[in-house]
Amino acid sequence: MSGWLLTMVAITVVQMIVKHAFQDRESPRPWSPPMQTPPQLPLPPLPLPPPPRPPPPSPIAHDVLATVQEGDFVKLTGQIQHAEGSLTAPLSGRACVAYIAIAQAWRARRVPHPTANAREMKIAPLVLSLEDGEVIIDGECVVALRTAAVSPRAPEREAAFLATRKLSNYLPATKFAEAVVHAGDRIWVSGVLLRDRGGERGYRDLPERMRLVGMPGRPLTIGRARR
Repeated sequence: MSGWLLTMVAITVVQMIVKHAFQDRESPRPWSPPMQTPPQLPLPPLPLPPPPRPPPPSPIAHDVLATVQEGDFVKLTGQIQHAEGSLTAPLSGRACVAYIAIAQAWRARRVPHPTANAREMKIAPLVLSLEDGEVIIDGECVVALRTAAVSPRAPEREAAFLATRKLSNYLPATKFAEAVVHAGDRIWVSGVLLRDRGGERGYRDLPERMRLVGMPGRPLTIGRARR
């Protein structure tokens, strides 16, 4: 093929390429609707946290009974005049009118941590003497005493204390503590004051019997008074 023919073929190819390029550039593109973002639905409002619970009521301290109204939630301080019967503390075997006994089992795998807890509190019916009268203390009661380890220990009592609660397997890793109240001790008692004008079993010599009792949110509680 001669050079002149090759030149003509090359020119024809270039012209075709240029023509197709301009046609692609000038030809209108098909219309397509613009992409629309779907509307954002409003998020539901977050639920409000529940209102905080009001703190439990605190008893009002009184030194004498004359300033107390029936139904008041009070804290009275006096001396245990006498008690109806006595109790036996479960860990030490001591005779008392009230006690609290605690067993705390520990497990140590790297860091010791408590794994089981047993607690027992009891109070005998007793009379608390104040400057201007007496108050009967009877019923289920919270014994808020500072406990201490029993010395000397009574292993058979400790084992029985756990056995009644099906915790005997924890005996080797359990620490025990106890506190007791005796007749004549000075204590404080909080509860709701009631006045009884009828006969009361065991306290018929009192002309007007006043009692401290526990009510929902106002538990009957005793503790050791400061000297």
